This record gives sequence, C-alpha cells and structure tokens, in this order.
Amino acid sequence: MAITSAQVQQLYVAYLGRAADKAGLDYWLNELNGSTTAPATLTLENLRANFVNEQPEYADAYAGLTRSETVSKIYLQLFGHSADAAGLAYWTTGGGASVNTDQLLQAFVNGASASDAKVVANKVLVAEVYTSTAGSNYASADAKSIITGVTGDPATVTTALGHLGDGTLSGLAIPAGVAIVKADVVADAAVVSYEASKVASLTALNDKVVALNADYNASLDDITDTDGDDAISYDEASVALTNATALRAEIGGSTAQLQLDASTAATALATARANLVSTHPDAVTEINAYNDAVTAKAAVTAPTTGQIDTDTAALQGVITTNQTAFTAASDAYVAAGGTAITSADALFTAISTADAATLAKIDAAFNTGVFATTYAGVKTDGVAQAAFNAADAKLTAAEGVVGTAYVNAAEASASAAKIVADAQAADALVAEANAEITAHDAVQAVATDTQTALNGITTGVNAYAHDEAAVANNATVNGTAKADLFFFGTATGTATANDFTITAFNKGDAIYVGEGYTFNSAVTVGTDGYAIGTNTAAKEVYFTQATNGTVSVNIETNAVGHTAGTGTTDNVAVITLTGITSLSDVSFANGVITSNHVAA
Repeated sequence: MAITSAQVQQLYVAYLGRAADKAGLDYWLNELNGSTTAPATLTLENLRANFVNEQPEYADAYAGLTRSETVSKIYLQLFGHSADAAGLAYWTTGGGASVNTDQLLQAFVNGASASDAKVVANKVLVAEVYTSTAGSNYASADAKSIITGVTGDPATVTTALGHLGDGTLSGLAIPAGVAIVKADVVADAAVVSYEASKVASLTALNDKVVALNADYNASLDDITDTDGDDAISYDEASVALTNATALRAEIGGSTAQLQLDASTAATALATARANLVSTHPDAVTEINAYNDAVTAKAAVTAPTTGQIDTDTAALQGVITTNQTAFTAASDAYVAAGGTAITSADALFTAISTADAATLAKIDAAFNTGVFATTYAGVKTDGVAQAAFNAADAKLTAAEGVVGTAYVNAAEASASAAKIVADAQAADALVAEANAEITAHDAVQAVATDTQTALNGITTGVNAYAHDEAAVANNATVNGTAKADLFFFGTATGTATANDFTITAFNKGDAIYVGEGYTFNSAVTVGTDGYAIGTNTAAKEVYFTQATNGTVSVNIETNAVGHTAGTGTTDNVAVITLTGITSLSDVSFANGVITSNHVAA
C-alpha cells in the first residue's frame, strides 16, 4: 500500500519540528512509492532511519543531546507538551530504553492517548496545508512557527491556517478562506488514504487473532468483501478490532489474576516435585524423562480424521478400479513377510503401526504404478500417526513412572502458564487494536473539525465562501460586496466541467481551483471556437478574452484536457467573469485565481 504524505509529514514534525518543504516531501514520496517507470527504493522504516542517521538537519538539531533530552525534544515536537515523569523514565532507563531513536516516533504514536493523537493529526494537517501552499515561498522558520502552537483544539488549527493569509509568513498571503477549504480537502483525503494504508495491518492483526483463537472458542467475524467490489475496505477489515477484544474476553480473567494462578500452580508443582524426590531415588531422572516426553509429544501432530478419510478414499477409488493390481501388491507384501492388505483403510493401519523395516516392505509393494500418487497421501498420514502414537506411548509410560500427583501438578502448571502467555499475547493484540482505534478516531475528528470550520464560512449571514461543486451548466453565480471565495467542493478539491458565469468578480474575490494545476499563458483556439491548452501531461488553467472584451477562466478537469464544448467530451470548465475586460485583472498562483478588478 502506498505511503501517504501524512506519514512522511509526521517525520518532519516529530524529528525536525517543522512542516516539510514541497520538494523534499515529493522526493521522499517518490522514493517510497516509486512511479510507473521506476520501483520504490525505500520503505518507511528506511526513511525513519535515514532521518536520524543521515540527515544533517537532524544531526545539527540533536547534536550533544542525551537520550533523555532527545526523547523530550521529540515528545514536545510531536505532542506539544512534556512527557510525564514515568513515561520519560520508561523511554530513557526503562523497558523502552532499547528502542532505537528512529523508532521512537512510531512508538510514541502507537501509545498516544486520544488527546495526543488529535494533536499529532492537527499538526500534520497544518503542515500539509502549509507545504502545499508555500511552494517556492517555503521558509524553514515559518514551517516551524506555523505548527508550534497547534494543539488538539480546532481553534488552534484555524489560527495557524489564518497565518497563511494574514501576511505574517514570508511571501504568503492567500485569500481569506482558501486555507480552510484546503484544510478540508486535505483532511478528507487524509481519512481516505489513512484507511487505505491500514487494511494490510488490520488483516495481519486479524490473522494473529484467529491463530491464537485456535485453542479457544471466541466468536470471530471473518474479513470479507461485503460490498462485492473485489477489494477489502477499512470498514471490512476493521472487524479485527472487535475480534481482538472478543478473544481476550474469551480467555478471561485479568492478566494479574492469571499470573497469580500460574504462580500458585507453579508452587504446587514444586511441592509435587519435592515429594517425588523425597520418595524416589531416581526422581530427577524420571522427571526429566517425563518432561522430555511432554516436549516430544508437543512437537508431533496426528493427522485429522478428515484428512485420513480424504486420503484413504482417494486411494480406495484407485484400488476399486485396479483390484487385480492391488491384490498383486498385497501378495508381494505377504511374500516379504507381511500380512494380506485388502483396502486403503487397512493399508493406513499397517503403515501407522509399522517399524522402519516393515515400512520399507510396504513401500516396495504398494508405492508403485497406478497407486503411487494416492499412496503418498496415505503414507504421510500413517507415518504422522505412527510418530504421534509413539510419542503418546512414551509419555504414558513416563507418566506411570512419576505418578498421577506429579502429572496433575505439571499439567496444571503448564496450562496456567499457557493461559498467561496467551492472555499477554491477546493483551498486545488488544493494545494494537486500541491504538488503531485512537489514531483513526483522530483523523476522523480532524475531518469533522475542518468541515465545521468550512461551514462557518459557507453558511450564515457572514458567509463569504461559495461551494460551486453542483453549479448547473450555463448558470449565473452572483458575487457580493464581500470578498467572495468560490470553490468546487472538497471531495476532490477540483473544478467541475460545467460552464457558468460569475458576476461582480472584483478585487479581493478568488476562485480556489485545487492542487496540481499548471498555468498556461499560451493557448490556441480550436475549430469549435473554444480555447485549448497545449500541455497534454498536466491539468491546465488559462485565461481567454472574447471579442467583446469579456475575460473567461478555463480549467481543465484532467491532465489530457484540451476538449471543450458540449456533450460527453467536455472536460474544460469555462467560467465567464462578467465585468472583467482585461487579462491583467486576473491572476493564478498556488491553485487560486484572484481578481485585481476594481468595480466602477
């Protein structure tokens, strides 16, 4: 799954304390995800290590810092507050002291509280908007300052985004509201990309849950393609989150209580051992033999009844149609010292009870001709059954030597220890699930907050932003006396292909087109009278002027644009700006068309 822009921004925020520059972000994303002509050259883990071990900026920022100071710096940059004393101790002298510095970011994020996860998501959002807006006007100082005051409070996001338009940042003064629209586009896209990036890890989590549930009976939901689109979505994979909790509930008991039970069982086993040693002169040898037998039996697995039935049925089918040949094979086995075998079931039984010499004779007689293929399956089952039977017999014999009291204590202790181990494994899976829930909730909450902010400028008496995503073809949109901002929805953040007219597009007004557009000052006119762009590799914006002097904005809706007009081939939005009669009165930069026209 593709590495997202937000994942890379997290590295810049946590380790460098700033938003990424556009060139750097694009470079790393290309290295991480590759392209249609070149494969990826880095993993996200590689990039984390690169930041910490190879980037001069990191070396300069952390030079001479102790482990404790490094942890504190990263923690502050990521969450905006100091680490608590216990947490700092854990990461510096406790269990987390061995975690490499390049892995601290992921460790901190995985263990973040809901409030801290929201801080991270907000910082990354602001960083994303700054990076896309600044472009060549990027300034490291601004990239640091704009995220410094961002917390989990959406008001701090609004304040930070406001600096993109208030002239306090170098070379940046985008029209009012553009940053809010951008933020909503970014936040919505972040949810989509985040969810897509987590399907594989959720599937892997569920696989671990299912494997651990083999010894339990938790009712688990399968990850299935419920919507029939031949792909697993985040919602479909998210059953792993509830499955983890269901498994832990099935195991039952608090981990502390299970550990106490295991300790009690271990003490009882020690007592049983002491009793055995006090009454049997060879007790230690006998106990070791018993333990070895337990280990040996655990290492072998008997074939299931279903597998045996399947394999013997397959062989029996061949026997039925080749009875003469099978009888001849049986006679050959009898001649070698064996007893007659009349069916596949009997052959399985013979294999499962045979010693090495006898098995060689069975092989010589039956592993031949038409029987070879199906015989192989029966032999595999029989050999596995023989190994299991031998291990079981050896264990039974060892149990008889050490006695029932010791066996019961040993089994109880082993069972209690296994439950503790399983509970701890399930606890880890639940923790992973909870961390995922926290992170997902955070990116969703940010999307909700940005929508609320957008609603604040598109609705009510003070509204000045106008969503034209659903504007009708050939409609007229009336500007107001305020500084209007026109945009085209936030699902894609791009223009529709419909043509329409804007009246009173005056100084202070703006149209937010979206990201990834190229301005073209040289256009031609097609045979149908429409102006067309010249770059077939990019989405273009260009201005044209009609014979009556009226200026229009042309926005291609895809990279191969070029076709304007009516019908299904129309993929250029032509926006006529009533009252604008000079091309110098409109300009395009950073996805925004602005007006310099002063109304008469």
